[in-house]
Amino acid sequence: MSLSWFPLLQRGVLEIQGPDASKLLHGQCTADAQNLSVGRWVLGGLSTPKGRLYANFILARLGDDRFWLIMPVAQIDDTRQRLGKYAVFYKVTLNNISTQWHGVGLSGSSVSSEAGSVQPDAHRVTISLSRTHHMEWLNALEETSYEARLAELETLGAAQPEMAWNYWEVQQGWVWVTPDSTEAWIPQMIAWDVLGGVNYKKGCFTGQEVIARLHYKGQSKRQLFRLSGSGTAPDVGSTVTTIEQPESTVGEVVRSADLASHWCALAILTLSDQTASLRVNGQDIVGCTALGTD
Repeated sequence: MSLSWFPLLQRGVLEIQGPDASKLLHGQCTADAQNLSVGRWVLGGLSTPKGRLYANFILARLGDDRFWLIMPVAQIDDTRQRLGKYAVFYKVTLNNISTQWHGVGLSGSSVSSEAGSVQPDAHRVTISLSRTHHMEWLNALEETSYEARLAELETLGAAQPEMAWNYWEVQQGWVWVTPDSTEAWIPQMIAWDVLGGVNYKKGCFTGQEVIARLHYKGQSKRQLFRLSGSGTAPDVGSTVTTIEQPESTVGEVVRSADLASHWCALAILTLSDQTASLRVNGQDIVGCTALGTD
């Protein structure tokens, strides 16, 4: 598999830096930021006291007192404002650095960095998501190295549209909170706990009581499923129905992506409908798998 690279224009970075950065995140983040080693990343989220996510992200630790929250760029300012209400009690700074650091996704056989690693320097931050996929964040203020790396990528492989990268993320089960879905979901609805974005052993964090109670004493009535089909991908918000009861909605699409003549989507469905014959936008769904069961 040859190298492909993808401009990640829809993603940005919220940087949290200062001697109390890990303490702030420990009390707010669903992930265990305090015990996250320097040079590693995990999935994480921020929720309201009612357990509703207002942000989720890749949480990368670049140094003892420096963290990056990589998320949809449209969600950063709201997240910074909400988290800032707690940050005033800590020695930290919260900065949207998306105009300085530009993301590029890479995939292929030549991507061999250790999965889970974070490799920062002044010019580039490399975040290895899997054996074959990683992100590079390039410092646009370092113009010489920035332009040199982009030129190098053009010689190493073919540029692909961001939608192709989105397709891979959908296959991983990653749903991102956006302005349209702020406070719409508890982590279990989008399988964020199944994917490792919730640490139930780390201690208290905002929303922990609700999230943990559901984990230990119950089950969410709605769950994330991976759908697939042929033709055009359904839009976010498209309703999912069954062949048997086409007038009844059993869920909705929360993320989707096209790849050639196939599509992959993520939908939140009611558990009782997971074995039904499903349809979306009038077309049959070829595959339907609950996250965490494959």
